[in-house]
This record gives sequence, C-alpha cells and structure tokens, in this order.
Amino acid sequence: MTRLTMAAVTLAWGIALAGCGGAGGGSGGGGSSSPQVATVARLGLIGASIPANMTLVEAPDGDLYGTTSKGGGGGAGMVFKVSSQGTLSVVYQFCPALDCPDGGSPADGLVLAGDGNFYGTTTGGGANNAGTVFKMTPAGVLTTLYSFCAQKACPDGAFPGPLIQASDGNFYGAASTGGISDNPVCPEPFGCGTVFKITPTGVFSTLHQFCAEQLCLDGAQPGIASNPSTGIGLIQASDGNLYGTTQYGGGADAGEIFRVTLDGTLSTFYSFPACSSPCTLGAHPTSVTQGEDGNFYGVAQAGANQAEGSIFRITVTGVFTVLYNFSCAQENCPDGAEPNGLTQATDGNFYGTTASGGIANCPPIGPNSPPSPCGTIFRSTPGGTFTSIYQFPSMQVGWSPTGSLLQASSGILYGVTVAGGSDGGDGIVFSVSAGLPPP
Repeated sequence: MTRLTMAAVTLAWGIALAGCGGAGGGSGGGGSSSPQVATVARLGLIGASIPANMTLVEAPDGDLYGTTSKGGGGGAGMVFKVSSQGTLSVVYQFCPALDCPDGGSPADGLVLAGDGNFYGTTTGGGANNAGTVFKMTPAGVLTTLYSFCAQKACPDGAFPGPLIQASDGNFYGAASTGGISDNPVCPEPFGCGTVFKITPTGVFSTLHQFCAEQLCLDGAQPGIASNPSTGIGLIQASDGNLYGTTQYGGGADAGEIFRVTLDGTLSTFYSFPACSSPCTLGAHPTSVTQGEDGNFYGVAQAGANQAEGSIFRITVTGVFTVLYNFSCAQENCPDGAEPNGLTQATDGNFYGTTASGGIANCPPIGPNSPPSPCGTIFRSTPGGTFTSIYQFPSMQVGWSPTGSLLQASSGILYGVTVAGGSDGGDGIVFSVSAGLPPP
C-alpha cells in the first residue's frame, strides 16, 4: 500500500497531472460520428488556475459553475461561473484572510442542492488546515459549515472529496485521509480515510473509518493516486445505498468498490484481485457510476498495461467484466491513458476523458523528457465498443482534461482541463457537441 507523506498531502495546494492531442479517431459507439470540440472559456482570464478533479454543475438558468484549486486573490482557488452566453466571471475567491479560515483549494467542484444553494468541500484551509465543507449562494455568499480534523489525529477525516446530496436531503462524502490513526497499515498520523455525513445546517457525523478491519479488508484511501489528498465521489444507487471506491485495501490491496447505507453500515461490493503483470482485471479504481441498465460502470488506474487504466462493468450481483484496457500499444497512447470518470449520456453511451495520451505536443513532464501527450476524449458503449473521439492537439488548446463530463440541458457535454489555453495556460472549459438529445 502506498503510504501518504506530508509532501503528498500538500499536493492539494498545487496539483499537477501528467499528460497532453485535435484529431478525432476510431469508429462505433453511436452519437455523432464527428463530435465538435470547442473552447468555451479560458480560466486564466480571471486569474483562476488548475481546476483539479472537478466536474462542472449546471444551474437552472443554464449557467455553469466550477472550482479551481489555485488562483484568486488569496491564491487558494475560487468558484467561477460561465453564463449561458459564455461570459466567465468570479463568484467567490477563497482565503481572503490569513490561514484561510474559509478553506482553500476547492478541488472537487460543487453540488447544487434542493434548496437552490451550492455545497462543496475544500482540501485545505479551515480551522485546522485539513479542509472544510461549505455552503454558497448563487450570488457568492459563502458559509463554512464544518472544518475537518476537529480532534487530534483527525478521527473525522481530512482532505475531503466531493459531496452528494442523498434522498434524505443530507450530504455525504469521503475523506482521503484521517480516521483510524493507530493502524500500522495507515500512514500515521493521517489514517486511511473516512465516509461522512453532514446536514444542510452543518451537523456532522463520521459514518465509517477505513482500515477498521484486519489487513484493511474494508478498503483504504478513497482518493486519487496522482493526488492522494483529493477524495473520490460517492453515488446513490437505485437501491438507496451509497457506493464508492478505495484506491487500496480489499483482499489483495488493489482497491475495492464499497457499499454503505445511509446510517453508516459499510460492506465490500467488489474487491479487486491482486494485480500481476499484465493487470488484466484492473486495479486501484477511482470512480464508479450506475448505468441505466442497473449495472455499475467505472474506471481503474491500472489495466492490462499497468498504469494506463481500464473501463469496467459490474452487475448488481457482482459479476465483473473489463470493457476496455487503455493499451498504449502505440507511441504516445493515441487512445488515451489515465482515464477520468464516466458520464452516461442520453444516447446510452458513456463519455469520458483521459488525463494523458493522444498527441505529444504538450510540455515534458520532466527536465529531460520528450514532449508529453495532451489527453483525449472517448466514448464507450455499455458493451465496451470504444471510440477515441478527440485528441487535444496542443498546450494552447488544452492540456490534461480532468473530472467527469457534464451533459447540460442542451445535450452538449462540458469539461475542463487542468492546464493549457492561450491565456497563461491555466486551464480551459470546453464543450463537446456530439448531436446528443437533451436529458
């Protein structure tokens, strides 16, 4: 198991993903045969930087909201808005005061709640510099609801991931560290993560501390390996339970998909097997979603070619199938590598992005490295027919897409890149017009 260090934890304040291709490619999978990709906004224009592991959210008026982990007056990130007319503006800037009591580095986007307000988390700042949960009005009035690491050794968790509002009206999430601190498997003093609940008024409960079972059979570290301080998101499935992933733990320390009831009873839904070479069944999952057919679909960071990643499906009875292994059989991995989360669109297919792979026209990832691939956009049918539909062509267009894609009310898909764009290279908001019907 990879152990967290303080250096890894501080990545939340300066995230860099490896990767950077605009040609489409492949065939099959439905939707438009030639999706059109366009730059909607360049985040450097408002001083924003690095939208991290963030998925956009659409407000009822069609405006898009998102977060960046850096930039703004305090340098600790911001909430931004892209209006339905394409105007980019700042909604809130974090860390206006010393020590960032309102939080800093909001790496995981927002959720629009039933009360019309936005809720989210930060991976830094707060009363204990371990992240916060906040509420924000559409006008940008922010209220800090909870600061993590309220007690010594952070039994409540630290460095939280994104929130989900469940059917009971409360918010749920996972923190990548904190929890049990005296388990030798977990990185002392941080622990291997938690699952938590918080009400709209800020009443907080820790539902589960990972690595509570011997050898961490219940999972460990619900975070992203390239940035361990960033957590993963939960989903609420049709059975009413919450599902999520851990990077490590489980029977073979290769990660698992867990299920947790709203009252906090956690069980293992699927444990990834030991990852030998090649890693044909995948390992170290980073996201999961439920398809229209009731099955679960997700991505793992390891696949048949180890670090390139895979797409998988699991039935409700636990039957596991690898749908696609990102092969990297050709130079620069034209089909992509390091996949982000999946979004099932109205054509029934799954759309996603890869942080790297594609055309090698972006900056090298090391001082003596060649130019690196810029990332890709792909489509996969529920049966696993894979199509690479776009390769980011250069740093000026966009480098290393991140998070899941959002299908807006127009039917258009929207996403972000962590870098690139002509205005300082601080990331872009892009659109994918694939002829999809509105939701």
